[in-house]
Amino acid sequence: MSLANDSAWQDFLERSYALGDLQARGLAFVNADALKPFREPRLMAKLDTLSERPLVFRDYGLNILPVQNGLYCLFRDSENKLYYRFDDCFEKLETEAYQSKVDLQSYDSFKCGGALSSESQVIDYAYLSGLLQTFCADEALQLTIRGRSFTGQFNLTLPEGQVITVSNVQLEIDAGYESADNLILIEAKIGRRNDFNIRQLLYPFYQWRTRTHKAVRPIFLTYSNGEIVLTEFRIGEVFGEVEVVSNRSFVINDNPAALIDFDAALSASPLLEEPAGLTDSIPFPQADDMDRLVDLVQFIAFEPASKSKIAEHFEFEERQADYYGNAASYLGLARRSRSGHRGFEITEAGSTFLSIASRTQRTRALLARMLAVPSLRESLILLSQRDFDVNAVKNFEVQEILSRHTNLKSGSDTCYRRAITVKMWLSWLRRNSIFQEKRQYHLQHVIR
Repeated sequence: MSLANDSAWQDFLERSYALGDLQARGLAFVNADALKPFREPRLMAKLDTLSERPLVFRDYGLNILPVQNGLYCLFRDSENKLYYRFDDCFEKLETEAYQSKVDLQSYDSFKCGGALSSESQVIDYAYLSGLLQTFCADEALQLTIRGRSFTGQFNLTLPEGQVITVSNVQLEIDAGYESADNLILIEAKIGRRNDFNIRQLLYPFYQWRTRTHKAVRPIFLTYSNGEIVLTEFRIGEVFGEVEVVSNRSFVINDNPAALIDFDAALSASPLLEEPAGLTDSIPFPQADDMDRLVDLVQFIAFEPASKSKIAEHFEFEERQADYYGNAASYLGLARRSRSGHRGFEITEAGSTFLSIASRTQRTRALLARMLAVPSLRESLILLSQRDFDVNAVKNFEVQEILSRHTNLKSGSDTCYRRAITVKMWLSWLRRNSIFQEKRQYHLQHVIR
């Protein structure tokens, strides 16, 4: 949620007729010119994830859709049917190894698959390798659509039964591929999403289903730390009726999991001092998704980025942008910008990290970064003593470790939340690694 957006919508609804119309009819039409005094209308209406919705929308159970060029419809949607939630499907996916059908190393722009930085580049990478064709079971696909266009006219029935007409609304299709039988419409994102606004697939689907006799197949693609997840949906006639047809995760020319000799990694990793922890400069991490942390380091690789810029890119709250920037800083991959730019910039260690081409090698590098931090090192040793069973590592044990190495007080709410992050990092490592047979480790390995 953007604080600027939150304030703009609060002010607009307090001063306009919209709440009265919503109470009487369940919907209200809002002209872009009426929004301009409060904020740029495009920014106010771009609510692509649940976390981006302003507080007043949450309070009144509202959502918004564009219906004409410069005209929006506010409507009641108490169950948030406008958004599809992935829940825990990403954690349940088994990542598959895919071997490219062409030599990707012969293309200079794709030599480092872990450094793809734009949606279009990721889509081209998936297509050139043959992965997209394999997922769609259609080898004849050809790129035929990309970029902005305008919808025709179609009707939508809202959650409470009102029918609205959508006409001449600008839409953007990241890529469309066509064959004799299929039209594949792709919405792509850098970084995984917990949920997304189905308008991003719904409008292109409605745009094309009346223009072709071919099967129109909407696909949501996410790319995070070298992993591509493709989810094909079926869109029904009822508003919010969106079902998963297929959902698969891939790494290209890499292994799904890194083979790790924990004893060797422990011996090879020098122990550094614990970062300050719970200070204004580098608070202890509260960022649960390690892949997203890698994506953030990639995002700031070329220039510093403010919290708002990071939040806009990854479509989450500015508070989360701060969490992930701080987490990357705790591992030495980023730091607070020294140029007066209020945000984060990459470190020399971060640049070295990004030069690593494969996901499995980055997993080993992240393990080494974690082993260098005393609190994380002791947590990892505890994990090894429990045969790398994350469920056998109790939250209170991690809290006690954090209290020994940081300013966090075991048993406090803050320490509890930070311990959850550590457990999530251990889970990520376990999910992305195969640990070789180990010897027993003892806490004397923590301090040498």
